[in-house]
This record gives sequence, structure tokens and C-alpha cells, in this order.
Amino acid sequence: MEETGIDIRQVKILGNLTPLHIPASNTEAYPVAGVAMSRPDFKADPGEVQYILEVKISDLLDAGNQKTRKLQIAGEFIEVRALISAGILSGGQQP
Repeated sequence: MEETGIDIRQVKILGNLTPLHIPASNTEAYPVAGVAMSRPDFKADPGEVQYILEVKISDLLDAGNQKTRKLQIAGEFIEVRALISAGILSGGQQP
């Protein structure tokens, strides 16, 4: 996993998530969910990764943390799913 520096041998892949279109670069991102038995040693590529957001499984499963918000992308407003975890809103806002 080149962008985050995670040794893939330490991660069990759980499955693919919904592909995301990135309007700024006109590319598709294909996110994957995985689990590691211990915290990975992250080495983010600064040219690829702005920040790494670590989220507890319990926070992901808590319906109270799941929200939607509107973002303006290339002059157009779109509704996106977001996760609120430890006071951080993901889905477009840097912690």
C-alpha cells in the first residue's frame, strides 16, 4: 500500500468499498477496507497523502456518527457521506 507505507502482509483485506470519482484529477479511487492485528507503522507519501485518519471500528458502526454534508466541488454542490469520530468530520474536512 504505497501511499500509506503499510506492509500489506500485515493487513487482512475485508473487501472493496464504493469507488469514488475525484473531480479535481478526473480519476477514480478504489478504496479497500482491511484490518491489522496491531497498529501499522504508517509512512505516508507526502506527494500522495495529506493526512491519515484512523477510526475505531466501534465509531464506524455507530449510526450516530454517520452524517451527510454538502461539499462544493468544481462549482457544483454534491451530497457526501461523512463520519464524525472523536469530534473530527471526515468526508472532506481535514482534522
